[in-house]
Amino acid sequence: MEAIEPSQFDVVVLGTGLTESIVAAAAAKAGKSVLQLDPSAHYGGSWASMRLSELKVLLLPDEQPQQPEQAGNNDASSASHMQHHKHQPTAGISGAEVWQQPGTEPGPDNQFNIDLAPKVAYGAGTLIQLLLGSGAHNYLEFKLVQGSYLLQLDSSGSHTGLRSVPSSRSEVFKDRQLTPLQKRSVMRFLKAAAEALDGQGPLKDAFGQQPIQDLLEQQGLDLQLQQSAHS
Repeated sequence: MEAIEPSQFDVVVLGTGLTESIVAAAAAKAGKSVLQLDPSAHYGGSWASMRLSELKVLLLPDEQPQQPEQAGNNDASSASHMQHHKHQPTAGISGAEVWQQPGTEPGPDNQFNIDLAPKVAYGAGTLIQLLLGSGAHNYLEFKLVQGSYLLQLDSSGSHTGLRSVPSSRSEVFKDRQLTPLQKRSVMRFLKAAAEALDGQGPLKDAFGQQPIQDLLEQQGLDLQLQQSAHS
């Protein structure tokens, strides 16, 4: 393994996740010399965006061929005055399962960019204001959410496919998987929810007072509509 130059740093950060990157950037801005390392095969830690094949390796490591370890100089005895603070990810991955629609192929690997921690930024939210104020927006690309899908399960728990979640009034009425009664129920709820944002309507005091699932049940939304509302 090639030597890293320079050989002395004020701060060494292990990992390239969001927390580690903020710490490294703050230390560098404060005038410290920083070395940021990541033992993983991908950048981003728990906040990484991966191709489909990379995600499969992460979720199903036992099914992947073992790679021989590379020999190198791992001697850290020369490190002095080192303080180690370990950041523990907030959630791990367990019980993962990869499902594929029978008779379909996923397509080229580079057509997929899957977030381990999906992040949605509201257009008028404080996060956008922070990105603009800090100048970080010059290094980002903003994209609209083009669609939302739910994995459908039958009564036995088997996968039956993906179902598109309608996101507008026109999409609700065009959805052939919803019955006329379901369409009326969901539109009545969405109208009441919009009125509640303005402090009006029958649901103006309902949100935040009880679990959202209880509220959806009280409004007559069946399980399929509840799943769509959650998404």
